[in-house]
Amino acid sequence: MAINSYKSKSREILFLLIVFMMFTMLLAYSPVLAFFVPLMFLALNYSFPISIRIILASISVFGAGFTVASRLIRTNLKEDDFSYIYYPLYKQIAIGQSIFDTNFSGGIEFILPLLFKILHFLTGTLNPVYVMAFVTILCVGLTYVWLEMFAMKNIEHRLKGLCVAATLSMVAFTVTGQNMRQAISCIFLLFSISYYLDKRKIVSGLFFLIAFFAHTTALIVFPLFIVLLKGSTKVKIVSLILCAIVSVFFNVLIGYAISTGALGAATYKLIYYTSDIQVSAGIGYLKFLILIVGFSFFFFSKEHSEYKSLAIFGALIYAILMPIPVLPYRFLLLLVTYLLGYLLFLSLYRIPLACRLLIILFCAYRIIKYGPFFNVDPNDYMVLWASYPWAGQDFFYYLK
Repeated sequence: MAINSYKSKSREILFLLIVFMMFTMLLAYSPVLAFFVPLMFLALNYSFPISIRIILASISVFGAGFTVASRLIRTNLKEDDFSYIYYPLYKQIAIGQSIFDTNFSGGIEFILPLLFKILHFLTGTLNPVYVMAFVTILCVGLTYVWLEMFAMKNIEHRLKGLCVAATLSMVAFTVTGQNMRQAISCIFLLFSISYYLDKRKIVSGLFFLIAFFAHTTALIVFPLFIVLLKGSTKVKIVSLILCAIVSVFFNVLIGYAISTGALGAATYKLIYYTSDIQVSAGIGYLKFLILIVGFSFFFFSKEHSEYKSLAIFGALIYAILMPIPVLPYRFLLLLVTYLLGYLLFLSLYRIPLACRLLIILFCAYRIIKYGPFFNVDPNDYMVLWASYPWAGQDFFYYLK
């Protein structure tokens, strides 16, 4: 009996090693393939143990990190937050600048500078590729940890791989290389919200503080998501009305703030929210939310009604705030960056075969779009594969 158990364990370990080596080879020669191919395998399989799931998800996370990090980095381009703000900050931190940068809400938002300080202490000064990859891997990796710790508690074992594939494949991974502070804030906010719903309020509070000191929008986003997930219908409707009032009177508010200087240095943020950048992306997110809401009326998981509420009311708030171009995207960054895939999975929970097919086709499309048929737009200041190609012949060719 002991011999049979030993043989079974040995076969399991051998299988894990084969899987690890096979997908590591994929990671070595193409980050974009390493990002999406493991997710296609997870979407296909009905019974992967957690050990296989961890291996495939981890390789996918690293693939995502080095896909994002390949993008064009232009020095002193104001539209590019990474090259204009974050990488210069990293270099200043590396030579001893304080983590309390007054440009970030007077020094309150110190979590990203602190992470840069720790990164420099552990690795020395890094080039932009590694810094961007680090932030993306942190954000996408913590998304996977959140799935295992919270989001998949009531998910059937046969659907857990599909849940991971759906969620990670639809993470808006490019956001982590641009809106770094808020991307980091949102992922810690996700843990804070989950601990709060589990009635572990002290731990929730600790994660909320991290989220707040990463980006102060957490102060608004946290109660909003608690209301959308667990609030009464009456409170949710009041929230919709308040958002409608903001949407209608926002231009009046900004006009007053600019003319009087009432908000001082914060006025530039209001001006930013009236710009038309990211409008097309915002419309794309809204279309996706409408699709999720449509499916949710027929196929949503009965065990996750709170997320159905989040999808429906989140979509309504997003639509209401659309007249202010950037605001819905930034206000609901947590939803559109990290949760779209998870909500789609839940909205198709009762027809998993259709969900599997959709995710596999989506991953295949992304491989084609970001791989061999990638269209290089000379006007895109964040175009991918500017630092290295999507695939190479040398082992880990993009690590330089």
